[in-house]
Amino acid sequence: MKKSISKKSIILTLTMAATLVVAALLAWWLWPKNYEEMIPAQAKAVVRIQPAKLQKEVGNIPNPLKSVLGIEANGIDFSQPLYAFVTPNEYIGFVAKVENEEAIETQINKLVAQKQCQPTEEYDNLHWTWLSSGWLMAWNSRMAMALGPGVAQEKDMLRQTITSMVNSSDCFTKTAAYNQLKKQEGSIQLFAQLDAMPTPYNMLFRLSVPADCDPATIQVFASAQINKNSTIINSQITSENEDIVNAINAFEKEKGCIRIANPALCDSTLFVMATSTQGKQLLQLLKTDATLRGLLMGLNQTIDADRMLGSTQGVFTMEISTFAKDWTPTFCLKAETSANNLFADANYWMESAKKQKNVVLKRTSADAFFLSNDKQQLNFGKNATNNALYFTSPSLVNRATQPFIAQKSNEPQGTLVYFHVNLNKLFAQPCMNDGAMKNILKTILPGSHAITYKAETGRKASIIIKD
Repeated sequence: MKKSISKKSIILTLTMAATLVVAALLAWWLWPKNYEEMIPAQAKAVVRIQPAKLQKEVGNIPNPLKSVLGIEANGIDFSQPLYAFVTPNEYIGFVAKVENEEAIETQINKLVAQKQCQPTEEYDNLHWTWLSSGWLMAWNSRMAMALGPGVAQEKDMLRQTITSMVNSSDCFTKTAAYNQLKKQEGSIQLFAQLDAMPTPYNMLFRLSVPADCDPATIQVFASAQINKNSTIINSQITSENEDIVNAINAFEKEKGCIRIANPALCDSTLFVMATSTQGKQLLQLLKTDATLRGLLMGLNQTIDADRMLGSTQGVFTMEISTFAKDWTPTFCLKAETSANNLFADANYWMESAKKQKNVVLKRTSADAFFLSNDKQQLNFGKNATNNALYFTSPSLVNRATQPFIAQKSNEPQGTLVYFHVNLNKLFAQPCMNDGAMKNILKTILPGSHAITYKAETGRKASIIIKD
């Protein structure tokens, strides 16, 4: 009898234990997700904004939802971080904690009346609307999310992407990248895979790493420090792959810092970039950009641009003084080279040019040439004064022949990569007349007049935005 009771007790105990385990699993599975857990684990980039901290630093801050999505931030809890992110299928997402769901409903109803969004739909325990600005928005009592930009034909894909993020048990907050992101100081923190960063910032960071490294395996962590007259963004380049980290460290030593450059350009020009590079690596990197690759292909139809650029080693600088309405630059590119006989095939090039429609190639001196076609005019050659190969717009040919010299306030010196853009001059260019790009930049960089980028040893880089 006792044995029988004992067996029943054991069975009952095991049954209860199993029931508790199942209940715990169901509770874990069905428990409402935190708004931060909506960000996918495979997000290519994540920006974490702390509004309360940011407001203490700069006072009143612009509403990012208004400037990007075209809606007010009614009902959003600004005591908690806001997030922007790039999904694995390369849409941009925003997610925030909801403080007052009714306030969001009221705002959406106003937009519906103004025909700025579609009437609200309800399914999967979420409210949904399509914003005329090209964003799909979903929300409930805990979180509000927007995904886009897209066209109406992409609504199903956007809805599917949001649904998968809501239902997935995998999220960014469970990754090592999230923990590293939170460690960054500043009111604005950023994580990005290098391949997710837009040009030209992508290219600037890639100049600091070996060209054969897959940018998808390289991570950038950054934080913004906002001061009275400037914003400083400090960043760190790293990877989850230790071999890649070691390869970057070795590349920095091999590459070396800029020894000499001309800082005077920074005050008088729209754009200037300087770095120390090896030609083969530079050429490989240039060909990763579709626009630059197309430009090189066009040049190589007449001259051996690949061979010339591949011969460079040492200081490399590029100056842009103007942009035309179609974004064609007036530029001067020059790079140190010790190669001889770069123009040994010049006679063949000129004969080849004669066979091409609307192409003119002239030799203006032993080591200097003029090239023109339907799209551009170009001077190129090698200057003995500065031992530099150059490609330049005709109006800046005098820049090409100037030596690389160190001057009083030589900011590029000692950096791996240096970049400076004068925003006031950029906004004055004909290419900005349509207003779209200008408005975007002024929304992102209100009141700013210059941006400087410096890559340093130790896989570090800084971006200084001056007001």
